[in-house]
Amino acid sequence: MKKKAVLLVSSRREVRESWRHTLRNWRYYYDVSSDGTASFIVTWHPLGETGTPQVGSDTPGATTISGGINRATQNTLSITGLGSSYTYGDSAFKLATQGGSGSGAVTFTSSDRDVASVSGNTVTILKAGIFTITAVKAADAVYNTASVTSGTVTVSEAIPTVALTGENVDHGQNVTLTATVSGACAVPAGTVTFKEGNVELGTVTLDANGVASCTVMFPATGNHNYTAEYSGQAGYYIAATGTKSIGVGLVDQAALSLTGIVSLHWEPAAVPVMVLSRFPSRMTM
Repeated sequence: MKKKAVLLVSSRREVRESWRHTLRNWRYYYDVSSDGTASFIVTWHPLGETGTPQVGSDTPGATTISGGINRATQNTLSITGLGSSYTYGDSAFKLATQGGSGSGAVTFTSSDRDVASVSGNTVTILKAGIFTITAVKAADAVYNTASVTSGTVTVSEAIPTVALTGENVDHGQNVTLTATVSGACAVPAGTVTFKEGNVELGTVTLDANGVASCTVMFPATGNHNYTAEYSGQAGYYIAATGTKSIGVGLVDQAALSLTGIVSLHWEPAAVPVMVLSRFPSRMTM
């Protein structure tokens, strides 16, 4: 009579046995190698007797049955919390996964750490460009490692703000133009070109605070429309323009006074008075 052994493996690495016939002196154990492959070894010593091993027979002896059991494949893994496009300066965001199997930990990595960095499950946008995110769910006692890589994510350059300022002046005075460039994240770098119409007045490099200034010498009387054209900063900010209208007024004249005027004084002249009397003989002068 031949004997059969059926071996079952649970998630807790427990080995169970189910015999078609009741036998004694069976020995079994299993071993897990460094690559996670489990080997089950069963030895049969019927009635404790010894003899020449013969697999699959009833001849007394020791029969060893070895087999390899691989870990199972995890369910499909997917990444959540990741969009398809962002803009430089956007807030950091968190990732998660759906699917997978078992108790293995999940780790995330970025294909371009200069564009987007990952710390734990938090992604921080660092500059414009493209990147992908890969999620890996580690193996455990039952399941192999599973991984998934996202589609390509695009990060665009941000739109900066250019503020151009200057004061109205009188004819004969200089006009000072000041351009301040600000952005959603880091202080913008680059240059600013100052213009009046199509005439370039000068190009100035932004300082550490994103400020550049230009002096216009003795502009003519009237209104002047100036522009400040920011060059942009590759990977961070696109080009942008600010405008300012400044008036140059007429100069007030000095106080006007009259000179060489003769002072005149008028007095009435003496006039003879005739006194008449009712008596002609007494008329006097």
